[in-house]
Amino acid sequence: MKNLKIRSVLCIFLFICSAGVCDALPKKVETVRHSQGEWELKVDGEPFIIKGVVYNFSVVGDDPD
Repeated sequence: MKNLKIRSVLCIFLFICSAGVCDALPKKVETVRHSQGEWELKVDGEPFIIKGVVYNFSVVGDDPD
């Protein structure tokens, strides 16, 4: 009886945790070039903004390249 209860709780827990996996389906990604030369990234037809920062140390007065 105790073993059945543990299995039931485990199955319910796994079912709840797997519900988030359904959103992880492939999405359509495309790049669009506008008339003035700027680019736009779209995911499923919606504009997508890349959130991130790139840092490269350079000494003041030096050429970054």
